[in-house]
Amino acid sequence: MDLQESALANQLTQQGFRHPWERARFRFFDRVLRRGWKNGDRVLDVGAGDGWFAEQLLLNHWVVSRVVCWDSGYSDASFAVKEGARLERTASQPTEKFEKILLLDVLEHVDGDAAFLKGIVEQNLAPRGEVLISVPAWQPLFSAHDRFLRHFRRYSFEQLRVLVRSADLEVVASGGLFHSLLLPRALSVVRERLFRRTGPEVGLASWNHGPLVTGLIGFALAIDNLFSFLFSRWGWQVPGLSGWVRCRKRGE
Repeated sequence: MDLQESALANQLTQQGFRHPWERARFRFFDRVLRRGWKNGDRVLDVGAGDGWFAEQLLLNHWVVSRVVCWDSGYSDASFAVKEGARLERTASQPTEKFEKILLLDVLEHVDGDAAFLKGIVEQNLAPRGEVLISVPAWQPLFSAHDRFLRHFRRYSFEQLRVLVRSADLEVVASGGLFHSLLLPRALSVVRERLFRRTGPEVGLASWNHGPLVTGLIGFALAIDNLFSFLFSRWGWQVPGLSGWVRCRKRGE
């Protein structure tokens, strides 16, 4: 969960609530990464937010030796601390190398995205390591919600590929994600531009629906994500509300 959205995070986590989109995103990327884990892998989660994704990785993969959550928003002393031997939060870029680097919905927050990504690859990517990136897709869908989340841009498939090539990375796998959410977001953007008004902007931490609604939406997103995974395996670049790439250093 992005720190911009996490004002209610602690309260909602204690009550057992996480947005079904967030849970679905974890399950999808966990599947993307699943075959690539090796014993002792270290993970750098860039822009980790409240660290929920990292915590789930540690719960699901005992071969992961350590996850470092790096987020410039960790200004509060309660965030920038070690939390056991396998999890650490830091507000500063680490100097060590990692076998896996995650930039999940991060680059859209950075004005100089190409230089930022290249700097992380040069300083933090271990030999034969992998980088997993996700971004919001399609600039025509840029809306008040993006401004609320402090996004600079959205990306097309080609823009994302050009970006990773500029960091001396090559794409191993890629695709769209959350295909079923693309049309509702497009209709919302059309409404915003036609009528010059939007509803109140809320983040993931505002989710407080009951288990029935959460379960139904979670099931629908699970089906959506299954198709996303299959499309990627088949090499089909099917548009979604998000885009993603799994990369490695060119030539390795």
